[in-house]
Amino acid sequence: DLINRGVVQYEREAKDAYERAENSFREDFLAKLKEKIEKSQRMLDKINKNLALHPFGNDCEKYKFYYEPTKDSEFYNYYRIIMSGKLMESKDLFTDILDEKDYSYMKDLFEKISMEADSALAASELERYLDYRNYMNYDIKITNKYGDESFFSKINREKSGGETQTPFYIVMASCFDELMNKDPNKVESTCQVVFDEAFNNMDESRIQSLMEFYKKLNIQIIIIVPSNRISAISPYMDTLVGITKVNNHPYVNVVGKE
Repeated sequence: DLINRGVVQYEREAKDAYERAENSFREDFLAKLKEKIEKSQRMLDKINKNLALHPFGNDCEKYKFYYEPTKDSEFYNYYRIIMSGKLMESKDLFTDILDEKDYSYMKDLFEKISMEADSALAASELERYLDYRNYMNYDIKITNKYGDESFFSKINREKSGGETQTPFYIVMASCFDELMNKDPNKVESTCQVVFDEAFNNMDESRIQSLMEFYKKLNIQIIIIVPSNRISAISPYMDTLVGITKVNNHPYVNVVGKE
């Protein structure tokens, strides 16, 4: 009898522990992962609205963050089920709301996450499932004044020089500008963005278009360039500081635009 009662007690404790693990998986992992994915999408949508207000260059190019579910089949199935909005309604690890195939996907993910306690899964591998970015594909869509569209991922593979650098400088600055625009009443806030060795592969006309773009933003730009780039940016800067190195000693001077 003592043995039987011990077995029953053990089974009850094991069942309770498993249920707690299921609830933790549902509420701590799946719910938070869904929240992070949705938060990132909302943030990108806000940045896109800001980007839409600031066309770039003579071609009036518009830049937009593009996102979609990952094309990785494993993560895509996880994403599809997690973002369906049904999982939090389940009472028993989704057996009551998922078909057999989707239940198998969720059970597989549950087991992978649960293996952390046994150190059976390397930290780097576990991080793949915890990182919300792995459930999405990201790109930058570029649309010119004629409505022609291209993607940065393709440009980055096929071209070089200023065309691959421009989206970085535009999107980076626009992200900071969006942060400043979140609270327009907070007038004491400032934002400084520093670009070191900037525009090294751009021609002068593209640099000037970029500087015109920066003038529209609510941020302060500090740009560090070699002397051969000064003529392109100086008309757009409020202050120019020259740094000259003589005998391994730097000399700093505020210089006039002329």
